[in-house]
Amino acid sequence: MKRIVLFLAAALLLLAFFPGFTALADNEDTLPYMTDAAELLSLSDQELLNEKARALTEKYDIAVRILTVDSIGEYNIEDFAEAVFDQYHLGYGPNDSCIMLLLSMEYRDYDIFAHGYGNYAFTDYGKDRIANHVVPKMSSGDWYGAFLAFLEDCDDYLEAAGRGEPIDRPGGGGGGEMPAGTRTLLHVIIGLVPALIATLIMKGKMKTVHKQRTAAQYTGWDQLALSFKEDRFLHRSVHRTKIESNSGSRGGGGTSVNSHGSSHHSGKF
Repeated sequence: MKRIVLFLAAALLLLAFFPGFTALADNEDTLPYMTDAAELLSLSDQELLNEKARALTEKYDIAVRILTVDSIGEYNIEDFAEAVFDQYHLGYGPNDSCIMLLLSMEYRDYDIFAHGYGNYAFTDYGKDRIANHVVPKMSSGDWYGAFLAFLEDCDDYLEAAGRGEPIDRPGGGGGGEMPAGTRTLLHVIIGLVPALIATLIMKGKMKTVHKQRTAAQYTGWDQLALSFKEDRFLHRSVHRTKIESNSGSRGGGGTSVNSHGSSHHSGKF
């Protein structure tokens, strides 16, 4: 009995002086990866999407999440995303990495939220491209299609980031998604264009008898009990830090990270 008492006393001292011993409990997922509090999906669809999100999370070591709610109250969508992230410990790994699509149905707000490694893998340009892909589906009420498209995009973007080529603004001039290898090939082609034009001009001046030919979730999450602190939102810092990608100079590229360590792309659907 004396040994048991001594063991318990030692355990209490460890917990008191070394909070890291409680990390496992503190970092347990308290929300499924697909949390449909707004009840937009059938249970079977929630389950399928949750398993896909879980698989991506384990594959890339970053929490891939979708969350729907009925209302965010008086708060803006970005503050709400950060509060949910903090309160429910939604990050993954030592850097609390996360990419999350959040929907609020009351005023049809959405936010694509990134944290940790998510800020590198999902640039400002990348999040904008994802929004262009999923928002039309959400606007038409194709919830399953929108969420599936989001998860498929996450897979593509995380794979590109894993190669050291996060999808970002090509050359600072907009356009489509373009990895570094494709850009190099494009530069070579562009360099050949003047020579080709000059050749065609000279050829046009020559007489020839030949014509030119060309070929054209889970149940139990019907509401989220969030305990916010008012001062957190009244004094929100808006300082931003630019995270540049490793793909050379890209005008306007990278990710704008706020003082919370997060980045966002938000709007209406």
